[in-house]
Amino acid sequence: MITMIIKCHLYDFSWIAYEDPFCKRQTTVPQSHAFAMLAALFHYKMHAPDVMRFLGGTYTGEHRDINSIVACLTSHDIDPWLITQYIRATTVGCPNHFSADISRENALLHWREGNHPSVKKK
Repeated sequence: MITMIIKCHLYDFSWIAYEDPFCKRQTTVPQSHAFAMLAALFHYKMHAPDVMRFLGGTYTGEHRDINSIVACLTSHDIDPWLITQYIRATTVGCPNHFSADISRENALLHWREGNHPSVKKK
């Protein structure tokens, strides 16, 4: 890994942010693209969300026109609740509720054991 970090250190990967007009015809990932993505990952300290933010465009869904999609969904009598969920999923990206089950025994175990030791340390 250190060898690759050294090889990628001065590599200009900025070109991968521009969309390749022929990418839909490709059946494999070109080595140049893989190397550029690796250089970007090293540059952003292996933080993939920062690489995606740098890339933008189709990687982050900037090409979507949410208003026109909602208008199309509404014209097809889609349940308004589902449309609201679609808007939230495409603009926020996280679930708006969680479902979890825990057994009584497990809850009592955690209650008896107390907080994780790291909580006490800090």
